[in-house]
Amino acid sequence: MTTAKQVLVLGAGFGGLASANLLRKSLSREECQITVIDKNQYFIMGLVNLWILSGNRRLEDSQAALNRLENRGIRFLNEEITGIYPSENSITTATKQSKFEYDYLIVSLGAELAPKVIDGFEDNGSCFNVYDAHQVPNLREKILSLKSGRIVICIADIPYKCPPAPYEISLLVNDMLIKNGTRKSVDLDICGPTPTALPVAGANISQSVVNLLNDNNIKFHPLHKLKKVLDKKQ
Repeated sequence: MTTAKQVLVLGAGFGGLASANLLRKSLSREECQITVIDKNQYFIMGLVNLWILSGNRRLEDSQAALNRLENRGIRFLNEEITGIYPSENSITTATKQSKFEYDYLIVSLGAELAPKVIDGFEDNGSCFNVYDAHQVPNLREKILSLKSGRIVICIADIPYKCPPAPYEISLLVNDMLIKNGTRKSVDLDICGPTPTALPVAGANISQSVVNLLNDNNIKFHPLHKLKKVLDKKQ
């Protein structure tokens, strides 16, 4: 009969993986059995999305298989969490009928993207969620195939992951269009729901960001909250 403590780590993002690896380095397998549970099979850093968009990295080369945790003495289960029961020291998953019991629980599930709350977003073939790495290769192809028109980068609502990211993306798209020879025929706009570009960084930094956008002919539209995506025929 094992006396090792059972540790469940829910979520295989930065927090979950760092916790699992730190525990494994600190405690032997006899002392502690560690299981990481995540609905995804791969880990990918969010910043890699920008590299994929720019063409410096391929999606398939940017994913780290989570089952490789086994090589470090950490069990991995590819499951979606459906319930957490602290009073019973157990959790449930989508495909397992029985409960997983634990001695210690680390919850690091992160933020869940919800593009479906924007009416028309998921049904429009011209809309892309840049925070979803699997959509970025198609977005890159779409940008490079565009000969004229308008690209709008929207911050749908706050809070959102990585406050500078939309502005980085707008400048990156600007460079892509310049290299592609289509920048003069494509308008580039960025819309956000806040009165300044980066409220978290203060007024001076926000203005510096807007100045940088203006220098690159990117129009910034504050106080523009995305509510609905219309078909281009409407």
